[in-house]
Amino acid sequence: MKSKSQLIIFGSWLLCNIILSNTKKKYCSERYLLDLYPENTTIDDIIKAVPDRHQPFIAVFGSVEEVKKIRIFCEKQPLIEVESLTQAYIALFAYYYMFNYKYCPHVPLALQFLQTYWLGIQTAGVNDSVKELVMQIALTV
Repeated sequence: MKSKSQLIIFGSWLLCNIILSNTKKKYCSERYLLDLYPENTTIDDIIKAVPDRHQPFIAVFGSVEEVKKIRIFCEKQPLIEVESLTQAYIALFAYYYMFNYKYCPHVPLALQFLQTYWLGIQTAGVNDSVKELVMQIALTV
């Protein structure tokens, strides 16, 4: 299980740094998609640390070697705690579609790549994408 988490973390970071966007950003690109925090980090610490991130992102508590807890944040608030990084990405996309968020301007191509090649969602329409997302989640879980 640990090796799968490590692959997902490093793969996410690599994807964000290979598929660059041309925006002014405060942090490294990967922090807008998946951010790593020490195990004892509080919710208040994260809220203070993410002043420019309103779109959903994944907060991983622990280390790359040992993930202790995974939460999805949106609008600087914790939304849900999940058990795996696969569930975290599915929840992340579900929040993007459910609340009709535009993809984070700092990592839109990375998100579009994941949407297209991992989830298999090819269409741009929100209604069609939500239906496809529900079907993909049902098949993945």
